[in-house]
Amino acid sequence: MATNEEIQSIKNNLMQRIETCRTQGTHSLHLSFLYLHLLSMDDLLVALQSIPCNVNSLFLCGNDLYKFGAKNIQTILQSIPENVKKIYLGYNQLNILGVEGIKTVQQSLHPSVALDLMTGNDLHQLRDFKQLDVNVLMGPIRGARIRDSQLAAKDLIFELKHIPLDITTLDLSNRNLHEFDLVDLAKALATMPSHVTYVDLSNNGLFINKTPKEIADFKQNLDKKSHRFHLAGNDESNQNSKNQFGFFNHQSKSTIEEVKELQLSESTSVNPKSPDSPSRN
Repeated sequence: MATNEEIQSIKNNLMQRIETCRTQGTHSLHLSFLYLHLLSMDDLLVALQSIPCNVNSLFLCGNDLYKFGAKNIQTILQSIPENVKKIYLGYNQLNILGVEGIKTVQQSLHPSVALDLMTGNDLHQLRDFKQLDVNVLMGPIRGARIRDSQLAAKDLIFELKHIPLDITTLDLSNRNLHEFDLVDLAKALATMPSHVTYVDLSNNGLFINKTPKEIADFKQNLDKKSHRFHLAGNDESNQNSKNQFGFFNHQSKSTIEEVKELQLSESTSVNPKSPDSPSRN
């Protein structure tokens, strides 16, 4: 259990970030990895209700929000001012809520609000995952079913370029990304900031029915840090072209080891908890 001093420190940090955002007039408010699950519902609601009108994007990643339960998360989200149109809830272990809990959370907000529930929450591992609309779960990281691939790529580029510094891994698996133009997708991925060291692109069918030239162009348009992209499970239907994907098969196997090395060298950013951080419940 956290001490009163630790809880007060969390509250002070939370309010300080909100006030700084107010005075600077910035559009994004980053409240990730602040141990918000240790606060009472009342304290958290009061803080979120004070979010200034200049904010349109709110990051609540990595706060173990699942501990509040689906109904309380619904109340938390409904307390956020209407000017906030994008809410990121990645890395909150929301899979623990189950499919029905996720549906409850999804129903919290007006359809005009983009809510990212998918990133880092392992929802695709839920037994009844198919009952959920992946495009809704993606929220701000959307665009998988937009017919205009150029518009979708531009939208994706905007989102990927603005990933907060405290996010070092990104789950884009099972997102129907095959509906993007392959080269446009590669160019969008190449804009991702360097602090993101691991991106899961598995099970998107990216190379199904694609020619060797299209795949080569995809590879060429990825940035120099292509090792951070995990590409397994994207070519199962190409039974007659298995040899064409040797590069990607080798890459998917080597990615795990490379990511481990990256995580060791960047352990501070991967593990946001510092020695003097409050203990979790």
